[in-house]
Amino acid sequence: MLGNLALVSVSTNSKFSNNLPPYKANKTEIVRQSTKLQIMADLVKSGTTWDRTATRQHDQAMVKLLREDLRKAGHDV
Repeated sequence: MLGNLALVSVSTNSKFSNNLPPYKANKTEIVRQSTKLQIMADLVKSGTTWDRTATRQHDQAMVKLLREDLRKAGHDV
């Protein structure tokens, strides 16, 4: 499960530490680095509670997004 995992620079990773999504959502300059972080921030800002259900739904949405992008790039997924 992808949960709140996002690929970010080393310096960004150290700034985020082990903070939860609501903290991360307010770091606009960092969130802009990643589509995944932008989507997660939008969910948190819309009032979504970052619980197991939200994490699973976000995971499924991210896997779908990755598969769509891979298909667009010509990969068989």
